Amino acid sequence: MSGFTLRIKDNLMRKFRYLCSYEHRSANQQLLKMIEETVREFEEANGEITDDLLQEFFRDNQDK
Repeated sequence: MSGFTLRIKDNLMRKFRYLCSYEHRSANQQLLKMIEETVREFEEANGEITDDLLQEFFRDNQDK
């Protein structure tokens, strides 16, 4: 499992937490749901992101 820090304006985060409450989810659960939906939509439009593609991408972009 991976983690990262998100820099976000206070007011936008407050609005996001309000939205999460409305959806009965934690901020983490809501963000994970949104990421999963985004990946699914991308793959439906562009094809599956395979392990080979990920390995190539991260090998080529490890210094960025």
